[in-house]
Amino acid sequence: QAVFLVLTLSAAAAPAKPDDVYKAFAQKVKLDDAGLERWKKTSPQHVDMLTNRDNWAKWAKKVHERTGLFKGDAILVSLLDERKACVAYGGGTVQTGGHIEISIPTASTCHIDRFNLILAHELTHVMHYTIGSRKGTPDWFREGLACYAAEQYLFVPGVREIAPITDLPESLKSPAQYGRALLFFEYLDKEHGADKLRAALKVIVEAKKPYQEAL
Repeated sequence: QAVFLVLTLSAAAAPAKPDDVYKAFAQKVKLDDAGLERWKKTSPQHVDMLTNRDNWAKWAKKVHERTGLFKGDAILVSLLDERKACVAYGGGTVQTGGHIEISIPTASTCHIDRFNLILAHELTHVMHYTIGSRKGTPDWFREGLACYAAEQYLFVPGVREIAPITDLPESLKSPAQYGRALLFFEYLDKEHGADKLRAALKVIVEAKKPYQEAL
């Protein structure tokens, strides 16, 4: 019941920037189209979603409203080949300088709606790492924040235990662990308010203050 209540309460959004700001950012997204034609044959909807600049503007706005994080610098998006694919159902990594590497899943292994959440998740990492740094925050913090921003509630049903968030491993391995990390941020949102959470994130990310102190 507690989890249900957490997920049915909507967070107050951060004051959005004019849509033109997000659209301008979307125009700076550079897609490395190596291998794109090959992926179009097996996953046309996923490729269309990835290459549509209106989607990048939408994801940037969502991340900003949920976390308060936004930076309009250009980013590079490249496609992982089959040998380097992170996970069979779709996923990605963020490299230095806001470079997203994404694997294109097939429709049978990753519904288009889920792929939509994955891209918002990875863009959250970009905003986090280019405004601040991935250093100084544990994996559960980085991944929980990205899941919270993207609203990846599909991870939550797998959560079967209540335990200190710091008990999570250095590198998250299972959907349930991602779900626990997500619920940590949902708890802060609902207990203290979205505005206070965004203010804390600003201090942690921009001022690089230890999360233990900021929270």
